[in-house]
Amino acid sequence: MGGERPQVKLDDLRRQDKIVLDGLREKGEAWIVGGWVRDVLSRAAPNDIDIATSLRPDEVREIFPRSIMVGEKFGTVIVRLDETEGESYQCEVTTLREDGGYADGRRPENVIFGKEIDNDLDRRDFTINAMAIKLSGTLVGESEPIGILIDNHGGIGDLENDVLKAVGDAEKRLGEDGLRVIRAFRFLEQGEGPLR
Repeated sequence: MGGERPQVKLDDLRRQDKIVLDGLREKGEAWIVGGWVRDVLSRAAPNDIDIATSLRPDEVREIFPRSIMVGEKFGTVIVRLDETEGESYQCEVTTLREDGGYADGRRPENVIFGKEIDNDLDRRDFTINAMAIKLSGTLVGESEPIGILIDNHGGIGDLENDVLKAVGDAEKRLGEDGLRVIRAFRFLEQGEGPLR
C-alpha cells in the first residue's frame, strides 16, 4: 500500500486493553486486528478487542500468567489480567501466522507462526476484517492514543462503500472455513453491501 497510512483515534480502548497491549509490546510486537478495527472505523461501538502478536503463546503466558491456553496449537491465548487489574477482563491474543490446508472445512491442518502482520492479514476472510492498527508509544496514561491503520486489501474503501469482499479468491476463502459463509450472511444482514 503506497502513500501515507491514516491515523486512527483509539479513544475506545479500555484501560485493561492498554495494559495488555503495552505488556505485549514490552517483549514483542502487537497490533489491534479484526472486528474491533472494523467497528471503530465504521463509528460503531467496538466489541471485544482481538490482538495479533509476534510473541508465541508460551511467551504471552509468561507476561500474563492467568492466561488460558485455549488454542495454543493455532496460536490463540485468552489473556486474563491479575485480579487487581480487572478480574473479569479477558481478550483473545493470537500469534501471527500463516495457515496450512483446510482439510475439514473448518480449521487449518497446521499453522506456521510468523513475524509479519502483512502475511497474517493476507489469510483473513473479508477485506473489512483484514485491517490492523499499528501502535506506537506507551498507551497506559496516554489521554489521546492514536494508531496507524494497515489496510493492504482495501477494507476501508469496502467498509465506506458497503461492500463485502473476500481477501483474494472468494471461492477459496469461503471453502477454507464453512463458518465464513455464515459470517458473510451475518454481515449482509447488517447492511454490509453485496458479496464479492
